[in-house]
Amino acid sequence: MAKFRTEIFFYVIDTAINSVVERFDLLNEHNSLFRFLYDIPTIQKLDDYQLKTCCTALNNALSVGEKCDISPDDLFIELRSLSHRFPLPSEDGKIIDSSPLAALTFIVQNGLSSVYPNTVIALRILLTLPVSVAQGERSFSKLKLIKTYLRSLMGQEKLDGLAMISIEREIVENIDLNEAIEEFAQKKSRKVPI
Repeated sequence: MAKFRTEIFFYVIDTAINSVVERFDLLNEHNSLFRFLYDIPTIQKLDDYQLKTCCTALNNALSVGEKCDISPDDLFIELRSLSHRFPLPSEDGKIIDSSPLAALTFIVQNGLSSVYPNTVIALRILLTLPVSVAQGERSFSKLKLIKTYLRSLMGQEKLDGLAMISIEREIVENIDLNEAIEEFAQKKSRKVPI
């Protein structure tokens, strides 16, 4: 029992704790970089120094070497302008959608992408980051389920194929199987010439 506790139980608990701490650290880092973009109208309440600091920090995080995705000065100007296009939350309890998705949708639907290019890039990055993390975790979760059940029954290539089908099930559901079988049969036909 003591061997189980030290070699397995404590190892699993330590791994779980480290994983949770790492996730919270990453979420805190994400929050500190993108927090000001979560509610565009409240940017009106930030003074110039605070907003410039946020824009510069975001630029530094998105830069690799000399290459950068956004210009902090242009992003500052764009956000100041865009924040005035959205009303501030009212005292009467009326809910106004000022989420990053609503802001990006507003920009695109009104043809303002060329007016706010840095804001569009920053919002697109913000909106895709959580999806990427969740998609990766779903992939590993599916692979673990498949691997546990089929580990002893098949080779790696077949396991990889099943994992891909399971992960991308939305695409697979839209495939016409009869058409796929027909196409496969045509490509693999081995008719003997008469």
